[in-house]
Amino acid sequence: MVFDDIVIGAGSAGAVLAARLSEDPDRQVLLIEAGPDYPTAQQTPVGVLATRRVPFDHDWGYTAEVVPGRRAPYPRGRLTGGSSAVNAALALRGLPEDYDEWALKGNDEWGWNALLPVFRQIEDDPAGDPAFHGTGGPTPVQRTPENQLTPVHAAFLRTCLGLGHPFTADHNAPDSTGAGPGPANERDGIRISTSLAYLSKARSRPNLTIRTGCVTDRVLLSGTRVTGVGFECDGVREQAAGRRVTLAAGAVGSPAILLRSGIGPAGELAALGIEVAADLPGVGTNLLDHAQLALSLTPPAGPADAAAPYWQTVLQWTAPGSADRNDMQSLLIHQVAQPALRLATSLMRPHSCGVLRLADRSPHTPPDIQLNLASDPEDIRRLTEGLRHLCTLAASPELAAHHDGTATFDDGQVLPVANLSERFADPDSATEHIQRTVSHYVHLVGGARMGPDSDPEAVVDQRCRVRGIEGLRVADASVMPDIPRANTHLTCVVIGERVAAWIRAEQ
Repeated sequence: MVFDDIVIGAGSAGAVLAARLSEDPDRQVLLIEAGPDYPTAQQTPVGVLATRRVPFDHDWGYTAEVVPGRRAPYPRGRLTGGSSAVNAALALRGLPEDYDEWALKGNDEWGWNALLPVFRQIEDDPAGDPAFHGTGGPTPVQRTPENQLTPVHAAFLRTCLGLGHPFTADHNAPDSTGAGPGPANERDGIRISTSLAYLSKARSRPNLTIRTGCVTDRVLLSGTRVTGVGFECDGVREQAAGRRVTLAAGAVGSPAILLRSGIGPAGELAALGIEVAADLPGVGTNLLDHAQLALSLTPPAGPADAAAPYWQTVLQWTAPGSADRNDMQSLLIHQVAQPALRLATSLMRPHSCGVLRLADRSPHTPPDIQLNLASDPEDIRRLTEGLRHLCTLAASPELAAHHDGTATFDDGQVLPVANLSERFADPDSATEHIQRTVSHYVHLVGGARMGPDSDPEAVVDQRCRVRGIEGLRVADASVMPDIPRANTHLTCVVIGERVAAWIRAEQ
């Protein structure tokens, strides 16, 4: 069989894309996913379903160089639903100015006014203002009412308000800032991944074929025309023929598949013995992730409550001296492991940029991810402000009743909470601590960014068509020309919806 459309990756964008394309009964669609498939909520492991914890047992096993010389695990979901099935279920949109900046970079179909109807289309948020929220969509959005916050999350909210941050009832309102209950893509404690939200309604269609447990090696080409994909399933090499192929394997997987297919920087491909099909120097470059600092607090009562919500409230704020609104985000996370309470502050508008490179030609060899976090001076300055804010949060009277007075940092350093502000008052001390402990937020974007012909590092045009290769698209976080000031899941869903609509309109 020759499929009309082959989609690689069943994650936040790929599951959406395959479901929407298969709505056309005459279109034969193949969806290929490397991980296992759980067709229904009843067949899904409890650890994957429950939003009270983030599971790590359906993972690719990647690592990333966070800063030069220091590597850390880089979790990515390997199952239908992708990382949407294992994330923290924080359903945030980017700010309007994030998407308007995409438009200013030559992608005028991605401005806020163009995307708002799609954000409304994908959600079921009956509590939201109908001017910028939708109901009846596949993705439920819920917030915990203030009177149902657990004591520690209520204390975190009071702490934020006491520091002068305004209260916000809706973090997805275009002009929102401050602290309040966070939006979650969940229903009754169940994480609603794109597998549950989109594929569950599409599985019965005879024109949709889902292959799982299959690792994609490369796209197949005849000259500069895509003809299908090569993949490996249970150790057996296979090929599937297709008129169109869309990579939706994420900001790690999609650039790696492009490179193995001979699409990327010609010099690097030649050094690996890969025949060059399209010399696109931007493949694997322009990687961005939100940089995160954190500390952990031990509750005085002993072991953590395994039934406690993972998070409930969110703080969005602007670093002093920053020109970018809401360039910081803070959360209190209730973990099962000790120390149980984790305070995290993330830089949501980073300038530091990384790269992804192949180690060899094998699809089973993880690519080399170099995040290069905290390399930009302005990032270090704002992370220093974030570190000081983190220390202020930890030392607040509201949270004092919920910990034993000590803070544990990710490098193992244990300090009295009362001394934290003094410990990092010196800028050099703060910078040294940032370089030693900064981590990622697992929100990787870039590696195949969209842009106009005038952008020499653009890999796809604004309709996500790969330059120089007919019939090939990329539709996932890798095409983002900059990172939104938000967790990236909802934006990836919008990318899947938008690209599916364009493919259907073109054919």
